[in-house]
Amino acid sequence: IAQGVHTKSRAWVARRTPQQQQGSTQLQDGTSRTGTWAQNSLLGMFTAGDGVEADGASSLMDGLLRSITSVEPETISMEEEHMLTGHTRSVLALVLDEPRGRLYSSSTDATVRAWDVADMNCLAVIRGHSKPVTHLQLLGGRLLFTAAGGGIRVWCTKTFLCLAKIKTSFYSGAIRSMLVADDGTIYVGHQDTTVKKYLPINPAAAAEASATGGVPFSPRTTAPGGPSSFGGPVRQPDAQTDLALGHVGQVNALVACGPYICSAGGDTTVRVWRASDLSFVRVLRGHRGSILCLLAVGNMLLSGSRDNTIRVWDLDLDFMCRRTLIGHKDDVVHLDALGLNRACMSSTASPALAAAAAPSPAGRAASPGPFATPVLVASASADGTVRVWSSSWTC
Repeated sequence: IAQGVHTKSRAWVARRTPQQQQGSTQLQDGTSRTGTWAQNSLLGMFTAGDGVEADGASSLMDGLLRSITSVEPETISMEEEHMLTGHTRSVLALVLDEPRGRLYSSSTDATVRAWDVADMNCLAVIRGHSKPVTHLQLLGGRLLFTAAGGGIRVWCTKTFLCLAKIKTSFYSGAIRSMLVADDGTIYVGHQDTTVKKYLPINPAAAAEASATGGVPFSPRTTAPGGPSSFGGPVRQPDAQTDLALGHVGQVNALVACGPYICSAGGDTTVRVWRASDLSFVRVLRGHRGSILCLLAVGNMLLSGSRDNTIRVWDLDLDFMCRRTLIGHKDDVVHLDALGLNRACMSSTASPALAAAAAPSPAGRAASPGPFATPVLVASASADGTVRVWSSSWTC
């Protein structure tokens, strides 16, 4: 009930009668009458059973509504400091190389731009893809991986030259998600609901690519494949998930969590695979909408969904959902972990953030919580807000 009232999920709203929908219209002063409709609906639920009096149900309902709305997290208004212009179409992805002070952005104009975060100037425009560049990932600050359509390219961040490329099978569909492990292994989630694994760059091929300006990704690129505009032979995956045990919708996100690779699907599930051979381990169910993003922090996995919630899964013990975080009013589109030191030392950090980022020594000694070290988690939503969650899962 709390989730339905507080998040106004699509399933809850869809069950309203025309009279209830009319009751949630906006008044002239900008306030909403949804609360009145919610109170009437809750009262009806509590009085529907036998032996429940209206006065008692009303008191119980009032207490529930107060518990939902009484605690509100601190709201911080952020002003725009800089605007980076240069892309001619929508920006799809960003990745920050903080040690080197660079920001990389990709767009539907099929280009990648490198920006200097100190003076906000564009350092280079990286061209090579013919389709919108949907994914970016850095490896060690020296290699930039980009994905567009069914192709992946690897770029040198020093010279901005293409060192290697992968062309996936035309029949796998577009790349919907990409993950690059620390050893250079690439995991790709495709439109055909599978997850594929490509081994790291061949050292000899990478050295030759640096000298010649670009060669195929590895010697194993001789297998025939379907048509593609990426050019060159199709690279066959070194491993891929079993289609019978995989998602029944597209793979929206990938994340590495210990010995596992976790994939988020449009079928409302998270599936866990062994990173070594992509063999099936477990399916995690609980969300009521497509899962759009994943975040791994220690042995905990966080998933954000179209049902407006974030679920916290324990992959170390029993793969069970430990907590459901409620607060967003629309799709949860991104999750990330925040560094505590920067939040604590920032002169502009709010007192609430500083308190959440610096737990007391006594509390830390008594119970470290779900993480080995305290961490802040940020969630971005289509409702236009970013929420910051402490290690105790409070906003």
